[in-house]
Amino acid sequence: MTALMVKAADLPDELPDIERRAKAIGKGSPLSLRERALVEGIADGVKDHIKALEVRIDELQKTQLRFCGRWTEGEYEPNSIVELGGSAWVAKRLTRSKPAPDSVEADWSLAVRRGRDGKDAK
Repeated sequence: MTALMVKAADLPDELPDIERRAKAIGKGSPLSLRERALVEGIADGVKDHIKALEVRIDELQKTQLRFCGRWTEGEYEPNSIVELGGSAWVAKRLTRSKPAPDSVEADWSLAVRRGRDGKDAK
């Protein structure tokens, strides 16, 4: 199942030639002024709701934790989680630094400290 992704910016400000389109797709006679106004009103309402949803999605994605695997050199966005030396670290801000407990920069927060090694089963 595929999701329909429409951004408010992708919708036209107006619906030009709506009557021509209605004829072209075989829906009968041209739209009346009332029908045209209704379609344009719905389009404007949908555009506003899509824009509001895009803003909300952006807000939610800023707080979402993202597991990035083992730490390697590179840039990490806030809320990125990396594993280093058996511990898990969360980036506090955009950073290229390496997580370390005594880091002066404090770009990372220790989320899970490495535990003791287990004993071999015998």
